[in-house]
Amino acid sequence: MSMGEDLAQRLEAILLVAPDPLLMYYAISLLGTESGVVWSCISHWEDFTKEKPPREIRAGSLIDAARVAEIWRAMGQSYVVVNSLDDMVIFMLLGGHALVEQVVARDLVPEMLAPHPVAPVGAFGYRDIESLPQGALNRAPTPGLRMRILKRDDYRCRICGRRSADHVDVELHVHHIRPWAQGGVTEESNLVTLCHTCHNGLRPHFEFGLFDLCSSRGKAIDPQLGLERYQEGVARYRRLAVEVREKHRP
Repeated sequence: MSMGEDLAQRLEAILLVAPDPLLMYYAISLLGTESGVVWSCISHWEDFTKEKPPREIRAGSLIDAARVAEIWRAMGQSYVVVNSLDDMVIFMLLGGHALVEQVVARDLVPEMLAPHPVAPVGAFGYRDIESLPQGALNRAPTPGLRMRILKRDDYRCRICGRRSADHVDVELHVHHIRPWAQGGVTEESNLVTLCHTCHNGLRPHFEFGLFDLCSSRGKAIDPQLGLERYQEGVARYRRLAVEVREKHRP
């Protein structure tokens, strides 16, 4: 049996299968981004850092594995169940989502479970501080990032729809949805285009509903878009994994 056939058989045995109801699991994801490989783990709050703005410190949580598997299936996102070292090797090769048995996770990836500072990303997610893109912790977006947000939002206020090209009184601002002073990051999932009138009228300044308007298409985020982003992240992770293996090949 070739290595490829062996890998395919091993993957089939752990792909989209039900987790063992007698075991406990962590939910871990490995994806690729423009800035490199990022990992995430369903976690719980432990503390705040002393810096300003303060950052949450979170640690990996044991989860209801059957429920998480059900959610991933409903979203159309694949996953593997990792109960051994061999299973973990496949997960590390292919990326995506995994339910990792607690002893395996604590032995092989303790750094993913340990308490560490994170930043909120998007409406509900968190990212390890060290995995954020360059400049994401700065208060002001770079000129290039500002133009990407304006272009993404069609140079329109995402609340009232007005454009400076159509109304001489309109001044467009790139707004942090979760304020920087409350730990919000300066990256695309937390930035949205608003006119000066709507921006000044925000009460409270943190309007959670604006996350629904913050997407690459300037429209409300939908499940299909989430699936596309997940698939893109998995594909990019696999390309990066191949590059790393080729770089370290004897």
